[in-house]
Amino acid sequence: MDFSFSAVRHGESAHLEFKREFPAKKENFLKTVSAFSNTSGGFIIFGIDDKTKEIMGIPEENQFLLMDQIANCISDSIIPQVSPEITLRSHKQKTVVVVQIFPGAACPYYINSLGKENGTFIRVGATSRPADDISYKELEMIGSRRSYDGLQSRPLLQNDHQYNDTITQKLCDDIARFMQHDEKEHPYVTKETLESLGVLKRINNELLPTNAYGILTNSYLTEYSGSIVRCACFKGIDKVVFLDKRDCEGPIYDQIEQAYQFVLKHINLGVKIEGILGLNRYELPPDAIREAIINAIVHRNYMFTEHVQVAVFDDRVEIISPGSLPHGITLEQALDGMSLPRNPVIAKVFQRMHIMEEWGSGLRRIQAECTEYNVNRPKFIVSEIDFKIIFYRGPTIPELSKKCQETVRNWPETFPETARKTFEYIKAHPESTNKEIGEALEITERSVRNHCAILKSDGYIRRNGSDKTGFWEILKEE
Repeated sequence: MDFSFSAVRHGESAHLEFKREFPAKKENFLKTVSAFSNTSGGFIIFGIDDKTKEIMGIPEENQFLLMDQIANCISDSIIPQVSPEITLRSHKQKTVVVVQIFPGAACPYYINSLGKENGTFIRVGATSRPADDISYKELEMIGSRRSYDGLQSRPLLQNDHQYNDTITQKLCDDIARFMQHDEKEHPYVTKETLESLGVLKRINNELLPTNAYGILTNSYLTEYSGSIVRCACFKGIDKVVFLDKRDCEGPIYDQIEQAYQFVLKHINLGVKIEGILGLNRYELPPDAIREAIINAIVHRNYMFTEHVQVAVFDDRVEIISPGSLPHGITLEQALDGMSLPRNPVIAKVFQRMHIMEEWGSGLRRIQAECTEYNVNRPKFIVSEIDFKIIFYRGPTIPELSKKCQETVRNWPETFPETARKTFEYIKAHPESTNKEIGEALEITERSVRNHCAILKSDGYIRRNGSDKTGFWEILKEE
């Protein structure tokens, strides 16, 4: 993150604050230092009027004195120690003092004179506000290198119906069931496996459940009552008239499929003719929808009691995850692949189950799927209370079919380009795996599976044996 003078005309923001001069009441300045340190960092610019956004500059004779004053004020007033970067920047013969505050790891950062609880601030939009109870608790966990899903669950220990060997064995069996999709895995999951994943924690030689256990098994206890996906389809473009709704039930990994199928049920499906193949094609890329639902479940803040929401409107699909982005990450960094998972235990379990891939790739994969599908990229909206992904819906079925038929007249009578390349590679390398095909063609493994499903359903290829040790058989040529 860097400061650019072009950002000044947009005014103050979640990462930018202006000061004409060092304030007589330094507490307002210190609130911003605390807030930036406790969230994802930012810049405080001295020499810009916060109301008019006019670049006033700092007189040359006061510049270094002001820099010392800022450094001493932060050092004397903020606990733990904050180390800002203070520099001079010039624009049109006006010089300002730029104070960059970095997101800290020793949270919470607070104003010493106000005390820890009252002096801890967070950034909400363009304002610095006192941290609420949930934000404060999360900051304390970050500072102590803990996560909510990795904490021991005392409520589960007090409820034999929600933590027992039967439920534990079912969780083990479910994880093994998902692992069976990969022949390289040995789908044998025990309590010790759950311990290695952080779902169970050994205390005094006894395996005890963590919050991840209650979230994964979807305990009905109050502490985990928000661990569901709530789906709704509305008539029109606002939340006035319900057409359909569903609360997804069961373990959160099963809720993914329920929510995914709900969206597919309520978006348009057309037949697109590509060469000699007739393909069922949804108006939005199903893999991107699924990835967005997974992202919402894995990275949400489970200390909030609100549900993950999936809403289908006439013009869009919204997927809303309670809680803003994890501490220290901006939207730009998240889209670049940076990841600090809020729920590392759940993320680790989902990786083992092959539900999600490596951390930090979800948002980029959603964008890539939409680009490959030739639809508009989704919009990502970050607020202080949630993270929203909006997919914009395309034409209706008749419009989609008409467009497909018009387009196909200009296509050669052959396979679609990506499926044709997959078919040609398989012919030349019959023992190749999906992963090897994807690496060779520089497409995702998921895309390879989709292309192969098309080719198999139309009788062009057949897989003999497993993905790891089998081979492809060509049943007919193009």
